[in-house]
Amino acid sequence: MMFLLGLIFLFPLLVHGPAADEWLPVKIEKCYRNWWAIPLHFNNWLTHKDICAGHLWYLACDMQIFTVVALLCVLLAKNVRVGVAAMVAIAVSCNIFIAYFTYSAQIGPSRVSSGGDVTKMMQALDLIHQRPYPHVASYVTGALVGFVFLKYRHVRLRQVTRLGLWLCSTVFCLYGVFGAFKWQKGAPPTGVDVALFNGVHRTAFAMGVAWVLYACASGQAKLIDRFLAWDGFVLLGRLTFSVYLVHF
Repeated sequence: MMFLLGLIFLFPLLVHGPAADEWLPVKIEKCYRNWWAIPLHFNNWLTHKDICAGHLWYLACDMQIFTVVALLCVLLAKNVRVGVAAMVAIAVSCNIFIAYFTYSAQIGPSRVSSGGDVTKMMQALDLIHQRPYPHVASYVTGALVGFVFLKYRHVRLRQVTRLGLWLCSTVFCLYGVFGAFKWQKGAPPTGVDVALFNGVHRTAFAMGVAWVLYACASGQAKLIDRFLAWDGFVLLGRLTFSVYLVHF
């Protein structure tokens, strides 16, 4: 992390040109003021006007959520009912809060320019997308599916049940990816449907992916498992993460 931070300050010495001369000083100035937020994993609480290396918000968010979910997993190991209840309650509460906050503050859909309204997109980025609470339910989904797998991985589901889960998985993933399509095309980014999208689309996508992982790990989707287990994906996965870290 500190190596990446050092590269940021060296970047102006390595790059020169009209575009770099215009936007680099602004970015570096933010890092001179708020570099400390990166090693403290706090930079996701800063707005786009103050954040240093904005793409690293994810690492801070990841650390914060993993800390909370790890404690919940300890509770789950000690008392299953209490642990599951606590996880579900926290996940649902976070999603309800995001939906209510979106509706009451008239925030636009996450990661969508809303037909050219960049202000709405940046507002959603600053107040929702970079914060940990919109993503808690996704992590809880993964933790609960992992728990279910450990207990019931040898149980074979009926074919009709598997087909139903594949259908739900497909619908959830499509909603997570394409649910904001109409706003991207220019529809007004307001209303209950925006609140619903911001509140549940991350969890829906996580649930869709969770079934794919469970089915593959439990031997109930062997063809898909063989495809996803291709060694080439390991290399591509490492490359994409490396590119993410340095794409300042």
